[in-house]
Amino acid sequence: MSGEQRWRCPECGEVAVRQPPSDLVPWEAHGLSGPEWSHRDGSSLCPVTGPSGGYQPARPQPTHPQAAPPEPDTSTMRSDPPGRNGPGRAYMARMIARLGDPRRQADRPEPEAGA
Repeated sequence: MSGEQRWRCPECGEVAVRQPPSDLVPWEAHGLSGPEWSHRDGSSLCPVTGPSGGYQPARPQPTHPQAAPPEPDTSTMRSDPPGRNGPGRAYMARMIARLGDPRRQADRPEPEAGA
């Protein structure tokens, strides 16, 4: 292992890299400055409760040299940056289309007024 310090996300244990996340999150609108760290796939570090009670990305923690960090399961990693045309977008489009499908709506009784 090189002498360079390695960092990890304290919530999930994945490797953290010092680069802004590619998530399309308006950090300033939430009263936060843009994070400087992300997971290797470009997503923000896992959310944790901040000092004001809201959520913010976790702060990376150093990896102990004697314990190698767990390697992420690459079978479920995104191959494209978040917010782009990835597999999640197609799934959500199918689910939204099903909301308007009258056959799906006929299966559910209409709720009573005031219920």
